[in-house]
Amino acid sequence: MQARLGAAQVRIECADALVWMARQVGADFDLVLLDPPFDGELWDAALAASRGLVADTGTVYLEADRPFAADVLAPFGLALHRHARVGRVHGHLLRRVGPTAVSA
Repeated sequence: MQARLGAAQVRIECADALVWMARQVGADFDLVLLDPPFDGELWDAALAASRGLVADTGTVYLEADRPFAADVLAPFGLALHRHARVGRVHGHLLRRVGPTAVSA
């Protein structure tokens, strides 16, 4: 896929996402994409893990079956930058803020 897209700066991983994210100590990604299964209730774990991956000026994109309010995001050290809804899918652009209260 990397060669087909001509994306030399892209690395494709095939792994359990939560396990992979936990192993990325010191990561500093500009963009982290989260799209957990809507019926899996993995929101907290995915949000906590993403906070440790995204750069201070980076963005987390979360796709979910519901909107996530500021009070839900705050313990993860994330704040809502933008929200959009298409049908039943909610897209959230999140930014890092302050220290996190939830550990990964």
